[in-house]
Amino acid sequence: MYEHYFVALRKLVNFNNKTAGLFLGLFIILTGGCEPKVTYPVKSKQTLRLGVGNYYFWNIYSDGQFSGAVVDIWREIAKQNNLEIDFILIESMQHLQTAMEDNSIDVFCSLRKTPERTDYMCFIEPPFRTKLKVLTYVKADSGIFIEKYEDMHGKNIALVDAGYDRLNSDANINKETIGWNTAEAFDKLLTGNVDAVHISEWRAIWYLRDGKHEDQIDRANYTYSEYHPCYLVISKKSAFAEKWKDIFGQTIKQMIDDDTMKRIVDLYIPGWYEYYLP
Repeated sequence: MYEHYFVALRKLVNFNNKTAGLFLGLFIILTGGCEPKVTYPVKSKQTLRLGVGNYYFWNIYSDGQFSGAVVDIWREIAKQNNLEIDFILIESMQHLQTAMEDNSIDVFCSLRKTPERTDYMCFIEPPFRTKLKVLTYVKADSGIFIEKYEDMHGKNIALVDAGYDRLNSDANINKETIGWNTAEAFDKLLTGNVDAVHISEWRAIWYLRDGKHEDQIDRANYTYSEYHPCYLVISKKSAFAEKWKDIFGQTIKQMIDDDTMKRIVDLYIPGWYEYYLP
């Protein structure tokens, strides 16, 4: 009787190979297996150090936050190329040049192309062009009238982000280059330290939008205007300069073709994209 019992038991536990394999697999799953889990380090994203000016709706720094159409363009470029962005506030063109030459930033929002700037930066595919207007303001009731360009000869002119025309090299005009500090320029106008302020249209609109100085200043009749492309730029000292210049250019072209560029610009200036065409 006992012999028969053991024979039956042996038959009961006599698994075939397939059943044994399933049992072994289930055992490994339940126990987590005998082999230690292998973890691979996550490769960190490269960081792009983006210089940002304070340039009305194009690149804005306010309350510790960076925004603006070109800032968002760079965000999209970084996203499409799996890059992180560190934002660095740039105070002036001289600061920008220094930051590029000492390699403390990689890229800057956007600039027009000039021969001297090619010494320290590379210019990438222009994402848009601007319809630039440079306006001239005088103090109200000052008796100063600027109807044409030559009316600025012999006068003290504050230049605010307005070095696009012949004023820069005209020795007949006493120029004071303010850089991007609009408030400083109009303070000098109101205190009589300069006779006029020569300033890009959008910077003036951005500064005067709330009726500031409404009764204290007058817009002169002389206006300078031109179209010019705005390029995104990379420092020649940056590690991104060689490999990424063409990659960024291809990304920008794709953003133009699929209307991403138009969508971003229209968030800040709806209906104005025709002024900022590639």
